[in-house]
Amino acid sequence: MIISHEHKFIFIKTRKTAGSTFEALMYPHLNKETDICTGSPRDGTPSLNSPTTNGHATYAEAVKYAGDVDLSEYQTFTIERNPWDKMVSAYWWHYHTKSEWKEWVKDFDAYMFCPYVPKDFHKYHLDPNDPQSLVNVVYDYDDLAGMYEDMDTFFGIKIPESDWRGTKLKSGIRKSGHYSELHNDNTRECVALMFAEEIEMMGYTYEQRSS
Repeated sequence: MIISHEHKFIFIKTRKTAGSTFEALMYPHLNKETDICTGSPRDGTPSLNSPTTNGHATYAEAVKYAGDVDLSEYQTFTIERNPWDKMVSAYWWHYHTKSEWKEWVKDFDAYMFCPYVPKDFHKYHLDPNDPQSLVNVVYDYDDLAGMYEDMDTFFGIKIPESDWRGTKLKSGIRKSGHYSELHNDNTRECVALMFAEEIEMMGYTYEQRSS
């Protein structure tokens, strides 16, 4: 999570969407006196004036941490990812970092029952029946160029493409290639049900690639 009073934006960090990379790249541009960044000890991004250690704070929590400000003056945004791809990324991450979750990480089918899957819709959309509760912008993980262009256009924060493409925190642990290599009919349907809101909102579809 980032709350920048200097630049007037609030970033809601979702899981497995390059949020840690975004925090690391934004950190040098934050006001060290007024801005807030939860940071990540694992990734080496310092915490900055943060009232919480939860880097994946909800929109409602971020609004509370922002204090008495006029939110209409702030751009609020987050990143979402095709859930079939997101679940594969999360599975491999937990497979390598949560060996004690043997019941859930023994295989990808079992992971469908893990209570910690990266379902983050509720973190940035308070009420599915109220479109006004949605953050201003939900960027697509597969089109991050647009987000970094907006950081330059709206906030004057220019991050070279070589930096955001070349900085990949938490990378290198995924054993499979395209997400369809790991999915089967059962997992494909499970993800469609779990992430129905994100799929409808972003227009995500499942892509099958031959191995």
